[in-house]
Amino acid sequence: MWEVEVHQKHLVIIGAGPIGLEAAVQASEAGFKVSLFEKSGIAQNIQDWGHVKLFTPFGMNTSSAGMQLLTEAAATLPASDALLSGREFTGVYLKPLADLLRKRIAVHENSQVVAISRGDLLKGEAIGSRASQHPKFRLLVEQNQREFVVSADLIFDCTGVYPHHNWLGTGGIPSPGERCLSKQIEYSLPDLKGPAAKKYHEITTLVVGSGYSAATTICELATIAKQSPGSKIHWATRSTDSQGPISRMDEDQLSGRDELARQANQLATENHDAIQWHRGCVVEHLQPHAGNGNIIATLRSLNEPESESTQIEVGQIIAQVGYRPDRSLHEELQIHECYATSGPIKLAAFLLGEQAADCLSVSACEAETLKNPEPDYYILGSKSYGRNTQFLMQTGYEHITKIIAELVALPSSLSPLV
Repeated sequence: MWEVEVHQKHLVIIGAGPIGLEAAVQASEAGFKVSLFEKSGIAQNIQDWGHVKLFTPFGMNTSSAGMQLLTEAAATLPASDALLSGREFTGVYLKPLADLLRKRIAVHENSQVVAISRGDLLKGEAIGSRASQHPKFRLLVEQNQREFVVSADLIFDCTGVYPHHNWLGTGGIPSPGERCLSKQIEYSLPDLKGPAAKKYHEITTLVVGSGYSAATTICELATIAKQSPGSKIHWATRSTDSQGPISRMDEDQLSGRDELARQANQLATENHDAIQWHRGCVVEHLQPHAGNGNIIATLRSLNEPESESTQIEVGQIIAQVGYRPDRSLHEELQIHECYATSGPIKLAAFLLGEQAADCLSVSACEAETLKNPEPDYYILGSKSYGRNTQFLMQTGYEHITKIIAELVALPSSLSPLV
């Protein structure tokens, strides 16, 4: 617990995922008046991929502040080395934490923050002097089909990057036909062990992407193909590594991650009747089949640009191409963004300087690095990393601790995190 009270500054936290909830715990303990706004339900983004098991153990996904609250409430908690699915993690940690927070802060579910301004200032006004004018933030909130404005002294944007997907077309823009066919393209991580698996039986599926989400999908589709011999899979990746599409870490500390990469690479590189790996390819064009409702996908080789494109007919497309931050929330504020990642520039530069291949090797930055030209506005969590995918919940919790410590003028050595 913090042993200090601050003036009752109103802190608005946007997003009730792990980072937003952790921010609410620490800020409320520090004496802030806290309001938490969530556009849907508690940890809804995690619930959407809740069937997937986390690579990191339970102990790495919690904080000592959160654990202390739950322990004092006599909650039943898993062992620190337990590997939980997203749904299990939400059920045993995030939702109970949110229930306890409701007793000390205002939690507004199904309440979407649509836009934010700095008082009456326009984006181009009071450059470099916005803090001295002390205008409060104005947040336009939509709730139950009505709109209203909330004011705040400080804002923590913890909205993450999901479900704002990248495009599967080459160069990061939609391929011709992609937007028209978007209802037949799955951009999230489908539960291929549940009812959603039925539509992937006895059809040909195209998977695009070379990350761990794509690896999960490929392994589960391979299981479906064993049960349903008419099921076929095409896997298109920009990766050209002959060892397989998924990069593996030397002596990977996360055994589940390494095993998933090994299995997916094996399916791609070994002769598998149901799976064809299109190495070093991009999606050039999509068009509907004239007769049967399928999609004709045109793949082009990056290695041999003069070679003929490959056309394949598929019934479903799963685009595991990653996510990007939604920057519209702060477009009227003075935020300095990285031109490569779309994250706040100072943190982006710090992450570039880390030059770490593994997210476990990326250290937490200092509070100063998390500041924006817009005073008292902080982008936290995975959104702060922009398109950089190396974010860990553990790192996000530590960032919150450092910011709260600075805001209440305490050294970060008094951090409530282990």
